[in-house]
Amino acid sequence: MTNGHYDVVLELICCATSLDASELEGGVGATKEMLRLTNEDGDTPLHEAIRYNRFDVVEFLTKENSVY
Repeated sequence: MTNGHYDVVLELICCATSLDASELEGGVGATKEMLRLTNEDGDTPLHEAIRYNRFDVVEFLTKENSVY
């Protein structure tokens, strides 16, 4: 997890989006996969952002997740 650092989250999603653009067909997609990754407790990045009151990250992840 990024401990809620908005700039880091943004950069990671941008990198994943670049990978998605380079895929030819189908597949899960790097961005969708990243948004749904879980830690050892089963929490997603969104869970962690909520837990640590990182509302800027919550808003960003919610918008990104709705796209995928």
